[in-house]
Formats: sequence, structure tokens, C-alpha cells
Amino acid sequence: MHSAAESFLAVVQQGKSFSARERHCCFLNARDGTFANISGPSGLDVRDDGRGVALVDWDLDGDLDLWISNRSAPQVRMFRNDLKTANHFVAIKLQGTTCNRDAIGARVEVYLQGEKIPLLRTLRAGDGFLSQSSKWVHFGLGAAAKIDRIMVKWPGGAAEEFRGMAPDRRYRIVEGSGRPESWKPPKRTITIAPRAWEKPSTTSTVQLVSADWLDVPTLPYRTFDGQSHQVSIGSPANPQAPILLNLWASWCRPCVEELTELAKRREEISEKGLRVVALSVETLMAEDGSGSEAAKALVERIDLSLETGPIDVGLAEAAVPAKLQILNNLLFDLHQPLPIPSSILIDRQGRLVALYKGPVGLDKVFDDLATVALGAENARLASLPFAGRWIAGPKHLHPIRLALPLAREGFCEDAIAILDRNKTLVLGHEEAPRLLMEIGAAYESAGEKKQAITYYRRALEKARGLGNRRLAEEIAKRLRERE
Repeated sequence: MHSAAESFLAVVQQGKSFSARERHCCFLNARDGTFANISGPSGLDVRDDGRGVALVDWDLDGDLDLWISNRSAPQVRMFRNDLKTANHFVAIKLQGTTCNRDAIGARVEVYLQGEKIPLLRTLRAGDGFLSQSSKWVHFGLGAAAKIDRIMVKWPGGAAEEFRGMAPDRRYRIVEGSGRPESWKPPKRTITIAPRAWEKPSTTSTVQLVSADWLDVPTLPYRTFDGQSHQVSIGSPANPQAPILLNLWASWCRPCVEELTELAKRREEISEKGLRVVALSVETLMAEDGSGSEAAKALVERIDLSLETGPIDVGLAEAAVPAKLQILNNLLFDLHQPLPIPSSILIDRQGRLVALYKGPVGLDKVFDDLATVALGAENARLASLPFAGRWIAGPKHLHPIRLALPLAREGFCEDAIAILDRNKTLVLGHEEAPRLLMEIGAAYESAGEKKQAITYYRRALEKARGLGNRRLAEEIAKRLRERE
């Protein structure tokens, strides 16, 4: 059972928008209790997936300009306010002495001549989603030409009144000083020229060298004569040759080009100590399970496999793309289906070190192999496109983050293997009872009731030990229904 937050996150990870990509809206206060929609005339109604809005008088012309951040590209837009009016303004920069230096929390009241109700602003550290406007307290005065007085109520309770301040000016006020200082802007050296946004060119390839070298689960396949095999993946206790696992189909032109390169550079692959496992997914994608003959014919035509060579070929079982999708979802926020071709690079200890979505050349694979050979720390530095120093090391993904989705998809043996390899780490995690319950559910779905009950009992004990009452009740209910 997923929470509302988890369900919402799943929708976003599928590439769907928070707001259905609605155009930005801008409303004008008509001062009669209503607002007019001026989205189009204002120029703000672009079709971005907008998030935060920050207000600042960027060009120091007395009106506020907008910086808008988006979830999608372009991630930042600036809208300069060039509307010509005869209206006035006053802007105030506060500095605290007994209160915090930025005077966050201060309230400024501007009394216009002849008006009893002041204009009011409160200085905040943030005033929108992932955004903070300028700390200049800006007041639009309309057509009013004279300011009677300005009151500043500082955080902590002190209050000061200031008179003799003129419109269309900027003032700096220091707490307790008793007088405002006129402020004039320095000569600006930053200019922003308007231009049309250029959509970046698309690519069919995404390549990632992972900082989290995840343990690769078991990957079963069949040879063309029907024999069952598993990819021979190494482990810390039993290192094996590094593996390039490639998913392909005979009707996919980039796949054919990849496989042809593999066949031509077979000797080089062997010299580098790399093993290649090239698995067709055609039988999985065809509704009637056909496709093996076309896949076999392609392998024979390009002379891809020799019995003594470094390349194995076959037909992927359904578990292979499913498990690779789980690995992809842990590495990327966007959980879109893997394309064909896709490949992963596995090191000698059975860890995923690179994921290639789309075609990849052997030279790139060899470069990544060399990077892996440098060791985790050096490989991390070598994978960056620029030089620098790390303030802190990366936070590696907890093994339970891989075990949980594997168990939920029914791959309980892989989840158990991760649990056994990292028992103390996994069982000490707050999600441990959830993992044990999911393993039990996977066994139950497979018809292994005895094993399911065993793991449900372990999950119940762990949930009670961690004080997770709600989950304990859920597991106890399952046990009562099945025992």
C-alpha cells in the first residue's frame, strides 16, 4: 500500500507535470474587489512548468521585475518590467543591530499624505516555493506624490518613525540610528538582453557512470537452443571478468550497428578482459512470443558469437529488463521505460558502474572500464567534466533501496541476497519490516505459503521492535488471514 505522497511522486517520475503544463497566469487588481486576467498582454503566459517567483527591481528603474524558476527547461526566466507609467515608488533596505542583521521579520508601514490606512510590507527570508525575493522592501505608491511618515517595527518589539522621506528614492535604515540614509545605486555592469529561448537538440543516448555502484541482481536468459543460463556476475568474494550486458532487437537499426561493432572488435574485447552478453528482447515484445528466429538469423549473419569468444548471445527472460528498469529508477528521477538498445557495465565484483540508454560505442565502454580500474574515489573524480575538490564524499544509496523494489516486483531471491550480504545495515533500517513483509508477499504470490508466513512473522517482530504500530497491525492482519 502506497501513501498519497508516494503515489504523487510516482506520477511525477513518469514525466507528468505537477500542473499539467498550464500557461502562467497574471492578474491585475481592478481595485473594485475583482481581478482582471492580463496574462496575455503582460507577456507572462508562457507554457513553462513554473515553480518559484522572485521579485526584484533588477534594473533599478522603480518597478519590480520577475525571476521565475521552472521544473522544465528553461529552468530560469527573467521578465523585465518595461511598462511606462507616471506612478511613484519608495524602496527601503533595513539593517538590524539588536535584532538579526537582515532584519527578517521587520514590518514597514508607509503613510501617504492624506491617507489613514498605511501601505504595509513584512520583510521575509522567503516568500514562495524555492524562491526568495529581494530584501529591499519595495512600495508602489501609485500617483501619490508625498509621503507623510514611515514606521519600522523591528523584530523584538522596537519601533521607529521617520519623516521627511521623498518618493522615487531608495533609503537605507539602520536600527536605532534615528534617521534614514539616502542610497544611490552603483553603476551597473550586468545587463540582460532579451532573446528567444532556443530548444536544446534532442539525443537518443543517455550515458551515466554511477557514483553508487549498485549490486546487480541475477539476470537469467536462454540460448537459442532453449537452454537456461544466468549471466556470470562476480562478487566481492568471487570476482569475475567485467561484463557489458546489451539488450537488442533485430529490427532496431542502432542495435544492429552496435552488434556489428562487437563482432568486428571481438579480439580487442578479449584483450581488454571484457565479457559481452548480448540478449535479444524480441520474444518479450511480441504478443505471440515470436522473434527468436529473426534474432538468431541476425547473430549468424554478422558472425556475432563464437563458442570460445568473449561474447555470449541469447534471449532475455522477462526478469532482465524488469530488473534493469529498477536499477534505472534508482539512478534517475525520471522513471521512463528503457529504450532499445540499452546496456549496463558491471565490474568484477558484480556492481553496476555505468548505464547506457541508447546506442553506445565500445570506445566509451573501454574508457569507463579504465575509470573503474582507478578505484571508487579516483573514478568519481575522473568522471567529472571539470577539476575541483570535494567538500564531502557522496552519500551512497542504502542497499534497502534496491532490495525493496526487487521484492515488490516479485524478485524475492534477489532481495534476500541483498539482505544476507548487508544484514546489519538492512535490518537496522526503519524500512526493514516493510522489506520483510514485501518478501513475504512475493513468496505468497508465488504460491509458497510457508515461506511467506515465515517472513510475515519476521516482519511483525521487527515492526514491533521499531515501534511501528500501524505497520505491525497491517502485518498482523495478514498473518491472521493466512494462518
